[in-house]
Amino acid sequence: MTLTRPDIDFIHIKDISWIELPLPGGNMPTRMKPLSRDSETGGVTAIVEYPPGFERSGGAYNTADEDIFYLSGEITVGGHQFGKYSYTFHPEGELRAPVRSESGVTFLASFSSKPDWHLSDTPGPQYEAARAVHYLDSLNTKWQNTRLVEFPAGSARKALRDDPKALQWVAVTGLLPQWVSPFTEWHTFSEEIFVLEGSITTTEGTMEPGAYLSHPPEDVHGPMHSTDGCLFFVLLRGPINNTYDPVDGYRIPIE
Repeated sequence: MTLTRPDIDFIHIKDISWIELPLPGGNMPTRMKPLSRDSETGGVTAIVEYPPGFERSGGAYNTADEDIFYLSGEITVGGHQFGKYSYTFHPEGELRAPVRSESGVTFLASFSSKPDWHLSDTPGPQYEAARAVHYLDSLNTKWQNTRLVEFPAGSARKALRDDPKALQWVAVTGLLPQWVSPFTEWHTFSEEIFVLEGSITTTEGTMEPGAYLSHPPEDVHGPMHSTDGCLFFVLLRGPINNTYDPVDGYRIPIE
């Protein structure tokens, strides 16, 4: 199943209000900034914040897949200490470990469907242990070629999760300064991008840290460029095919 968020090009988290986020087993209130929601599945992508001293007991599982990419602060989950730019993936039905954050923590979370928590001492019946990514430090993950062969030169990715069975791919992508993509493009997969560092300029404006976009399959976008380089978190859902059409005369503007 290909999950589809709406076409959002683009928004910034500073322009989104916090709303309360009730979490079962938590010792204090938490909050989130919703970025996108799938109207069919109820899946949601959001920025989530746990306050200093937050704790949550284990003994529960969720019926949705959940990708988590940590943006700031630190948190202990089971036996792992997560910090800036670390990543974890909880497949549906995974029994969650207790968590604690002395400093408080902010992260991007993306659910494949509407989150539905169940108190339990055992994993849910749908749990597939082989899909889980318990801990990954993207700062010390090796760079490799981008998944799209035709992707313009001057880019690389740090693979966080490749799941061809579920048609899901998650990575941190980096663009060199003066990178340019002089094409319009559309693809068979949906994509979500959250800018971490640097900037990228599209036909809609310049995306800086904290900017988010969502492109559904077959959405036409581009061209684009990055003057100072860019680092962004990206989540793809669907079969990987891309179509590029050149835009004559497109280049980085001289300032």
